[in-house]
Amino acid sequence: LSEKGGSQLVVANRVEEFKQDGTQVAWLLESKQEPQKHIGKKDIANAILDRIELTA
Repeated sequence: LSEKGGSQLVVANRVEEFKQDGTQVAWLLESKQEPQKHIGKKDIANAILDRIELTA
């Protein structure tokens, strides 16, 4: 992640981590934070919204 001092979030997923039923698995990566694993579109979306609310 950038060292420019701004708030950044990277959402990453790999097809290898999708569940057998097609459920998506995503990792949220932030500077100075441990990666957070989220499973399912609703959980992923809520995690992103929570992050946006924290920085707004």
